[in-house]
Amino acid sequence: MGFQKGNTHGNRFSSTNQPKSSGRKPRLYTQIAKQWKVSREEYTEAIKYVLGLSKTELEELMLNPETPIW
Repeated sequence: MGFQKGNTHGNRFSSTNQPKSSGRKPRLYTQIAKQWKVSREEYTEAIKYVLGLSKTELEELMLNPETPIW
């Protein structure tokens, strides 16, 4: 069906109705690097490691209290 011209239903953006946080969200690496001072290589290595784990290994990692949250 699509949007029809003159449709007044819904919450439309205007000069007075703008999103609260404009702009792009920062990348996950940027957020992690700011908070935990992690290098790009460490971040990439950690992501590759986690992606290579089996379901059982991920569950063990998740239940380990020593595992960092990020």
